[in-house]
Amino acid sequence: MKKEEKFLTATLVAALTSAGTLFVAMMYASGQAFRSGYLDAYGLYEALMPWTPQQMMFFGFQQSAYKDFLLLVGFGVYLGLVYALVTAAEHLGRRAAAKRKNLTVDTDNYFRSVAERKFSPMIVTAGILLAAAAFVLVLWAFISAEAAQGRQIALDERTSIDRLQCIGKVGQGMAYARISRSVGAGKPQTIEGYVVTCDSHACALYPGAPSAQQVSVVTLDNLLSFTTWIPSSHCAPHSPLSN
Repeated sequence: MKKEEKFLTATLVAALTSAGTLFVAMMYASGQAFRSGYLDAYGLYEALMPWTPQQMMFFGFQQSAYKDFLLLVGFGVYLGLVYALVTAAEHLGRRAAAKRKNLTVDTDNYFRSVAERKFSPMIVTAGILLAAAAFVLVLWAFISAEAAQGRQIALDERTSIDRLQCIGKVGQGMAYARISRSVGAGKPQTIEGYVVTCDSHACALYPGAPSAQQVSVVTLDNLLSFTTWIPSSHCAPHSPLSN
């Protein structure tokens, strides 16, 4: 086997090994990955999130749509890296072949259009396999994120956090809830108040009498329990919770 073929084979094996390791790590991520999607589990969502939960809720933004956008951007970046890897491998292979034959490589005109280039079968195979690995990873990420958005977390056997969109006006009052979560070393923290809105990431509550100055957002990490005093059957017609 020629030296350039050995080099390309080693590069392909290393790339596929890295992709496989990443896939396994994502599949065996913590329980938070399956509840909130891998963006939450690895801290990427918080790092890339330009708005606070209060702002998201106030403007009516959907976190699932923002996660889908991040996944699309990540997919584009990954494909760019795949192309760069394939191009670099081909370039190094050509340089090695030229050096062995005591030839010079025209680096100025090397990066011309793909249509003018002749890729070896090994390079084409490597690109196809890497692109397929990227597709599998992104497909799993989309499925995980969508499943996290629709997954039901049992509250009091009548409702769930990601469906608690029956915001407010139930009769003359508002839905009242209690959230208990672990805040470190297993210590429980209980917060209760009037529910403003909830999704799979956070809840906004009025801790006492409803007041715009008192609204607080409670993240649902390390959730222990969630209880609401308003059964789903009491919600207003056509609300998501009443479905």
